Amino acid sequence: MNSLQSWISTNIRLPAPPYAFLLSTSLGLLITSEATNFYPGSVLFKVCASLSFVSAGLRLLEDDWHNPLGSFISYLGTSHTTHYSLAIVLGLGFSLMGDIFLIPTAATYYNTAKSPEKKDREESSSQHEAATVRFKLGIFFFALAHVAYIFAFLSSATSRGPLSFLETILDPARFRHTHFILSFTFGLLLAHHLGLLRKPELGSLNSIMLVPDGLLPLVRTYIGIIVTMVSVASATDNGWQKIVGAWMFMVSDLFVAMDVFGTKKDAHRGGLGRQGWKSRSVGLAVYFWAQMILAGTV
Repeated sequence: MNSLQSWISTNIRLPAPPYAFLLSTSLGLLITSEATNFYPGSVLFKVCASLSFVSAGLRLLEDDWHNPLGSFISYLGTSHTTHYSLAIVLGLGFSLMGDIFLIPTAATYYNTAKSPEKKDREESSSQHEAATVRFKLGIFFFALAHVAYIFAFLSSATSRGPLSFLETILDPARFRHTHFILSFTFGLLLAHHLGLLRKPELGSLNSIMLVPDGLLPLVRTYIGIIVTMVSVASATDNGWQKIVGAWMFMVSDLFVAMDVFGTKKDAHRGGLGRQGWKSRSVGLAVYFWAQMILAGTV
């Protein structure tokens, strides 16, 4: 444990107080709301947790944003540090929008199907929720966040701005091709194994996840973008913080996918908590700290 703490303190730099504290408090209250099946709390504290990492990123840009026009001109210029910071903050902002759109409706939140007779209705409700405009907008904004992070990671590997991205990718001294290929291959194989890339009729009864046919193009596109994001982080980071944040983000998305597309959901809620609140809470913790870790790189 001491060695892990030492590694974290050496390689991970969180934003200055009070943002980590605000996240810890909001996240604790969010998980408590999930554990007690309290919908207003789940909505409020999820937004508060999201605002904590967005605020952290903006705070680190405070000096630049004293002169917004100058910051924009700097972005178009050659300051790769500014390119990186603005892209990360943009990604954090897109993530906030994604979090808001992925807040479930009250009807979905209070889905407490307990009997086998209600199982089909529960699964149908999940698929219907995934097919809503709100869900698709949430996925869209998270995809934009990953694109922003890709730009940020590439910016960190060059000092000449976005126009030199292709040159950076082709340069093995700045872009580790082996890391990219291994990460990309692993991400796609994992998604395929979990059933996220296969058509429903090709999935077996033992599939971990089944994506409705109408959502498959959206899910495949999103997976391609997030796998690219973690692969670019792995290929460009000379330390560990961006890699850790990016991979934690992808792991948290697997919890979301399991919640929406999982085929082996418990029929019984158990206790007072919202159905599936324990695994969902793990995913939320991984997600929000991933964002705070990325915010700390600004």
